[in-house]
Amino acid sequence: MENKRFISSEKNFLSVSAPELSKKLDYLFAQEFSSKFRLWAWSYIDNIDNFNLLRPEIGGHPETAIVIQGGIDNLDLILFILKRYVKLYPDSIIIVSTWNDIEPNILLTLEVYTSIYTNCHIVINHKPKFKGYGGMNTNLQIISAIAGIKKAKELGAKYVLKIRSDIVIGSLHFLSTLKNFHSFFSSNILPGQKGRIIVDSMNTYRCRPFSVSDHFSFGYISDMVLMWTLELPTSNETMRNVSIIGRTGNEFEPMSLDDAHHLGWSAKPMLMDEAYLVSSLMNASQISYTFDWVDSKKFLARGFIILDSILDLYFIKPNKTWATGSSKFRNAAIPNFATSRFGQSEISFSEWLGWYIDYCS
Repeated sequence: MENKRFISSEKNFLSVSAPELSKKLDYLFAQEFSSKFRLWAWSYIDNIDNFNLLRPEIGGHPETAIVIQGGIDNLDLILFILKRYVKLYPDSIIIVSTWNDIEPNILLTLEVYTSIYTNCHIVINHKPKFKGYGGMNTNLQIISAIAGIKKAKELGAKYVLKIRSDIVIGSLHFLSTLKNFHSFFSSNILPGQKGRIIVDSMNTYRCRPFSVSDHFSFGYISDMVLMWTLELPTSNETMRNVSIIGRTGNEFEPMSLDDAHHLGWSAKPMLMDEAYLVSSLMNASQISYTFDWVDSKKFLARGFIILDSILDLYFIKPNKTWATGSSKFRNAAIPNFATSRFGQSEISFSEWLGWYIDYCS
């Protein structure tokens, strides 16, 4: 099968700025997250001993690894995340996969912390010269993710949750939730995968066919190794091979030219990279996907599970205060999606469930 290659314009994207509304929403979410002590409340509930509430699960899941990957700019935040996960899951493998150029005091604190807790580990990676297309940090994410996942495999993990260092999970029993969904939706999985990979709805858009959010991913260790084993581009001129063929003329629900452009925009050199991050799974399935919305829905239904608010997920952007954003994307303005018939709509769990019923049950 001949692979389709795409090229798009970075200039057109960068020339458009988001409206003021998006900035105001960022501010409001930041206030909700930090000024109202959301993190403090989570920490309190996590650590109190005599609280008249149904306690969450504590312990268990020794075969599961939590890989926190990415840069670390805020020591308080990473310590909060580590302490939270260690408190909830003292039997699980917890790995921080970060960079050799983080601030010395942060690195020293992490090294001390991971030496105290036997289930905690740190993986230090060297940054590549080229971080990713168009100023994006795709190479950084791939390197830190696969390094952490390989460490989890080395330590005997059966499952792994790969999560970015700027994401916090608020649920008090998120590993059981992930495993229950993973176990239940087990029919008609894509060839090449042992099970589905769970991702979140935030930043998983209808107008980005054949792509999912990169905030977190959960699945069998073999599937996670497959997903995150990707070639690294060395410059903005490096071309990607994407396993999408042209229209056959027999598509049941063909993409419009605009939607096909969004696919190309996601899979090309530079800018957005979500479609590339699932390309290993697409290649392993050995299915000839076409410019067809049914093909895109089948791929997402058979290869993934898309969850939404059940995990209480927060997206944190460090700045002068605790955070400048959380689950903002549902309302944010992203100009390059304007021409898609799907706009900026995220794929909810209920919508994904409909696809699962249609194509997998």
